[in-house]
Amino acid sequence: MKKYELLLLLIVTFVGLHAQDFDKISPQQRMQLQQRVESGQNSSLQGKLSTQQNILGNKGGSMGSTPQQMSEFRKYINSINSTLPEDQDPYYIDDRFFIEDSLYRKFKKEEDKKKLRVFGSEIFDRSKVSFEPNLYLPTPANYIIGTNDELLVDVSGLYDVSYKLKVTPEGRIRIPNAGPVKVGGLTIENATKIVKNELSKYYSGIVSGETNVSLSLGNIRSIKIVVVGEATYPGTYTLPSLATVVNALYACGGPGKIGSMRNIRVVRNEKTVAVIDFYQFLMTGKLSNNIVLQDNDVIVIEPNKNKVVVDGAINRRGIYEVAQGESLYDLLNYAGGFRENANRSMVSVFRYSGAQRTVIDIPESYVATSLVKAGDSIYIAPVEDVYDNRVELSGAVFRPGGYALTPDLTIKSLIKKAGGLLDEAFVNMATIKRQRKNEIPEMISFNLGKVLNGENKDILLMKGDSVRVDSIMVFMEDQVVFIEGEVIKPGEYPLTMKMTVRDLIYQAKGFTEKASADNVQLIRIIKDPAKMEGGNKKSFNVSFKLDKDLNIDEGSGDMTLENGDLIIVRPIEGIEEIRIASIEGEVKNPGYYNIEHKNIKVSDLVKMSGGFTKFAFVGGAYLIRNENKGASKNSMSNILSRNLRRILQSSSDNNIDMAMLNKMQVSNVEELNALDSVAGLANVQEIQDLLHSEGVVSLNLNEIMKQPGSYKDIFVEDGDILYVPKKSQTVKVIGEVMYPSFVVHTSSYSFKDYITASGGFSNKALKKNAFVLYPNGKVTGTRSFLGIRVYPKVVSGSIVVIPKKPVELTNKMNPAEVITMTSSLASMTALIYSMLR
Repeated sequence: MKKYELLLLLIVTFVGLHAQDFDKISPQQRMQLQQRVESGQNSSLQGKLSTQQNILGNKGGSMGSTPQQMSEFRKYINSINSTLPEDQDPYYIDDRFFIEDSLYRKFKKEEDKKKLRVFGSEIFDRSKVSFEPNLYLPTPANYIIGTNDELLVDVSGLYDVSYKLKVTPEGRIRIPNAGPVKVGGLTIENATKIVKNELSKYYSGIVSGETNVSLSLGNIRSIKIVVVGEATYPGTYTLPSLATVVNALYACGGPGKIGSMRNIRVVRNEKTVAVIDFYQFLMTGKLSNNIVLQDNDVIVIEPNKNKVVVDGAINRRGIYEVAQGESLYDLLNYAGGFRENANRSMVSVFRYSGAQRTVIDIPESYVATSLVKAGDSIYIAPVEDVYDNRVELSGAVFRPGGYALTPDLTIKSLIKKAGGLLDEAFVNMATIKRQRKNEIPEMISFNLGKVLNGENKDILLMKGDSVRVDSIMVFMEDQVVFIEGEVIKPGEYPLTMKMTVRDLIYQAKGFTEKASADNVQLIRIIKDPAKMEGGNKKSFNVSFKLDKDLNIDEGSGDMTLENGDLIIVRPIEGIEEIRIASIEGEVKNPGYYNIEHKNIKVSDLVKMSGGFTKFAFVGGAYLIRNENKGASKNSMSNILSRNLRRILQSSSDNNIDMAMLNKMQVSNVEELNALDSVAGLANVQEIQDLLHSEGVVSLNLNEIMKQPGSYKDIFVEDGDILYVPKKSQTVKVIGEVMYPSFVVHTSSYSFKDYITASGGFSNKALKKNAFVLYPNGKVTGTRSFLGIRVYPKVVSGSIVVIPKKPVELTNKMNPAEVITMTSSLASMTALIYSMLR
């Protein structure tokens, strides 16, 4: 029993120690992991995480998925999970899940594109519907007068008076001299008769016709109507009293998703006074029952109980509503008729029949007599891209395409119909792809040239044959030639038939001014094994002369080019670009100077400038050289750059203790690299910039001027800058000292005296690597012999640099971890010892 207890104790101790390692994951380490995911080092994880987030975010409602669609999609995911092995991680996400996400989005897009609309609904499908009645029409004779209507009474003839009278809530108007007259509930026509009768008592001539009386509307009143049923926005609406049923339908947004367009009733005083069939308006523009509404009218939009779907090769795919007794012909008329590619011979009707569906094929001749039932789905199939008398011709002919098959159509007559062959046609072989009934396709090859010449028998073509005549260019690899050197547009050019050296130079836009036309060289690959001299010789050269007008000496350079030929045009011997150097600082005539020949040296450049001023610090002069100026793409700097890039990339995956980075107040690896005073480079781009940047050449200008032309007097290159500084009286101390500063130069001061003047070394100073940067660009470091350091000499204008100790990036445990580990091991040892006793 004790053995099992001991084993259990060892397991618990081991797990506890590893649990401490997991607890050591710091926020910086998590950040580093996140950076690796974002930078693509874990592209698979990153892709799955982002896709999972998109699915969880979008499928939750932003895509507008219906509950039924989401249910089907979840069933698919469950089917994937059910196929996983038993030992599979429960949080594993199968790649099919992410593939299905893109398919799901594509399915939704196609579904929206194919979505059928209710016929006529687009009239009301607007964000702001405006369909107001025309208030400036003559007053309808059947208009019913109501409260708040303004009536205009005009008396003319023997008298000339007019009145604006408003209808009271009791339905009366008060006419001056005549008194109140009841007109409410009457039509304009009837009210005119009553008003004329009342006024005839006070105005003579009305009965005889000498005086005329007219009654019309001024400002009309508002009425309230109610829209109920399957409207888009049912409710109570306030409309002008001249509003009709159509005005009210526009106000409420028309019928809803299941609302009827053909059964819209107007109820007045609990009686149906009109039934609106909106299809009449949509098809003819007429609406006979579009009556003027009255106060408290109710518009009832019934549900669509006779829904029929029409799809396929029809002009208006959609959902329609059929009336009692309407035929398939009427329905197709509503749908705008057949499209030009419709198969009119048969219309398919999918109909509900009890507990199942049935398909009925209706010939075109029976369309007018076939009735449509609610729930039918009508489909008109398009005519398939199948021909009963067509052959296809493609390739190197003048008019490729489809041609009609005649009983005597052969290969020869088909080529003639197509206008003949192109010049590049390959006549040694052509093919016919033929599909025989109930057989796999066959390929028939023949010699087209012999058929056209009559040497071989002509081939009779059959229905569906596809004839292919290839171009000779299909059987040739890409033919190119190259030209390099002193031409305006060097590079690669396509090779054409009988192309010469002169033709290629012409395509390259001719020679440059520096070109040497006397030595143009052609390099050609040897393709004949007999001329390779046992495989040792791979190519040969041909030289010839031209002039700038592209004239070639007869018999020397007018040879035809071949695939892969290379033309080289060299520059004139000794010709170079203008080379300029400059001298700055304490010289008499600073500025730019021309380097006339290649043996110009530093002493010559000083003489050109007129010599030094009395303030010049000649010992501190230095030369700035830009290696990138005029360097080729294969220069040594580029080679070094590529090698250093590989070193950095191979070492980028080293593990770094994040606890140590935290103590250094460094949040990531990039900041640590920037702080590294030894490397001094944060990324590959900085290495590239450093190697291609300007560099300082240290000079001893005093000795150069004493012995001009000596080995220390170096040649001046294009772009060089010689700088002669002013005399300096200070020394700059930087790096790991207590107080970096400028110290006044004293000839009696040693290296340590300048350090002491700056507060001394800091505790992070790397003393053995201290160095001095002299004014002329020379650098001298600290030497050591038998443990004794010899520091460099310091002169006026120098910079003393004290580097920082490198950081040891190890995975050391902190004191708390050491104590925890030690106590655990001690407890385990004591327990084992006691159990063994």
